[in-house]
Amino acid sequence: MTRPTSGYLTRSEEVYNGIVFRISEGFWNDGDKLPSEAQLCEMFGVSRSSVRAAIQRLLAQGLVETRVGIGSFVRIPYKEKEHPQKELSSSQFLEFFEFRQAIEFKAIELFAYRATENDFRALEYALIHMENSDDLAEFSRWDYEFHAAIIAGAHNSYIQEAFDNQREMFKFFLAEVSKLDNKRSLKEQAASHRLSYQDMLEKKPGSAISRLFRENAFYHLTVFRDDL
Repeated sequence: MTRPTSGYLTRSEEVYNGIVFRISEGFWNDGDKLPSEAQLCEMFGVSRSSVRAAIQRLLAQGLVETRVGIGSFVRIPYKEKEHPQKELSSSQFLEFFEFRQAIEFKAIELFAYRATENDFRALEYALIHMENSDDLAEFSRWDYEFHAAIIAGAHNSYIQEAFDNQREMFKFFLAEVSKLDNKRSLKEQAASHRLSYQDMLEKKPGSAISRLFRENAFYHLTVFRDDL
């Protein structure tokens, strides 16, 4: 696969975003030792100076701590709370979908042109697990990972922060949509995500955005038709 352009981001920003994504998604947990400088260079395909700049930024934000002679460790300042909601109302669905339009539609556009080869791999990794999931809970988990990978691959810190602030709501929203979508099987839902993946790979974000809008609009009209 040809390495897609990452836009205006510097190499150190790519490393920073990649590390933050892995921490936020639980690949590295609080107290875990990060890979060595040499390993991070190989992982992200960058120089030592880029890795050092990224680590310095993480240190300044309190997301990692360095122990002399040992290495760098993940430091998570707080634990996220579980979202208390149990079901979606029509108005909640519309409001949160408007929020998704504001950040995720733009993220899809940015992902198509900025995503690195590793970003596409992370997206496909989640997609393959969705395609192989027969259990709703497992499917919902990887559905969330798919959308989280799009956000990370957009390489925009403000979009990432907005997503992080609503992380638990995203999980809840996607799980509810999958649970209540009685028009399509999990395999059919995964097939739709495969088409969106292909659109972004071919740099056709408009097609992926239109599909997401159509599916969510149809979902609202069918599931919440009695509330309209």
